[in-house]
Amino acid sequence: MRKSGNTADEPEKKKKCVRLTERDLQMIRWINGHRVATAEQVANKFGLSTPTAKRRLYGLKSLDCLVYEKVFQDKPGVFRAAARGIAAAGDSLPAARIVLGSYEHDLQLVDLAVTLEHRTGAQWQTDRQIRHEKGLKGVGTPGHSPDGVLVFPGGARIAVELELSPKGAGKIEKIFMEYAGSQYQEVWYFVNCDYLAARIRSAALSLLKVFSWPDLKEYKDLSRPTAAKALLGPAAIEEELKTARDFFRRRGCETGV
Repeated sequence: MRKSGNTADEPEKKKKCVRLTERDLQMIRWINGHRVATAEQVANKFGLSTPTAKRRLYGLKSLDCLVYEKVFQDKPGVFRAAARGIAAAGDSLPAARIVLGSYEHDLQLVDLAVTLEHRTGAQWQTDRQIRHEKGLKGVGTPGHSPDGVLVFPGGARIAVELELSPKGAGKIEKIFMEYAGSQYQEVWYFVNCDYLAARIRSAALSLLKVFSWPDLKEYKDLSRPTAAKALLGPAAIEEELKTARDFFRRRGCETGV
């Protein structure tokens, strides 16, 4: 009987023959935009059960499209996009690396992004995408970029910041000055303690709104935001922002994460 060829090449041949679905490509681009994500976060984003999401993610890992890393023993492992997956998905962002100093912030930001997308109907633009876009547009030396931006179908844009630790007074004042001259209709800060909320409130900028994280309760003593430098007409902006705010009032709804 004639022996088959070199079996060492079989796994590589199988990888090349597998056809990635559009959802696979979307997952790769989404994970790369956020740097890393857990299987549970992917499931929440794409409306899958966690076991289904895990099967597909490990399948993409077996094709060298994703990398799986267990950073902390007592926490879920994370997936990030590999070079092969990024090329297959046609993503313009380079492969991300795990940064331990921002690891917890990055993961909580994914939860916040998914929550806000589900609740508001807006599309989340990640900080990586924002910075990359600035580079492509030749803006020059970029200033502060928000943690993310909610982009609404009508054109309204809301900057989002997740603050889990205090910044120096000089740095946060500079950020507020940039926001005061920006084209964002509002800036939503999500904080995990009253101290951070108080520091942000002290800026007294009309476009700032502050919410507690993760329970999404608004600090009500802020002045009512106004829509400066409108991208839309005043009536259209107010209607779009009203729709965005409604999710905070629907206390009986699921959180979406």
